Amino acid sequence: MKNLPYRDTTKPAEQQGMFRKFEVRRVDGSDKPGGKHHGCRYFVLDLDHDPHAAAAMAAYGEACKGTHPALSAEISAEYPQFFPRWPNHAAAMTDRIFHEARGIMGTENYGQEEALRMAILHVMRAYSGSKGD
Repeated sequence: MKNLPYRDTTKPAEQQGMFRKFEVRRVDGSDKPGGKHHGCRYFVLDLDHDPHAAAAMAAYGEACKGTHPALSAEISAEYPQFFPRWPNHAAAMTDRIFHEARGIMGTENYGQEEALRMAILHVMRAYSGSKGD
């Protein structure tokens, strides 16, 4: 993502990949030279207008559950329709959409790619309208 090109104004945004659109600054100043976050890359989501942002947020909330439980809980409360309703792993294993997402990723990556698989699952749900039944 470094050195993203500027948007080509001769084409609609939907016909382009990633391009430079925002300049992000940290409120604590840690993005300045010498700071911990100087030179870090960021990806901005429009949570009010982008129809895919909610699924992305839910996937992030699920992925950060182990390290940032409070953040995960807040995201889950904001986007409950995208969070899996499974009480445990065994329940997930009986879910048709979970199996489809798992098939896409391949079983050889199961333990290492759980966060990505969950992201695929959330996106599939967003597009299909499925509740996982």
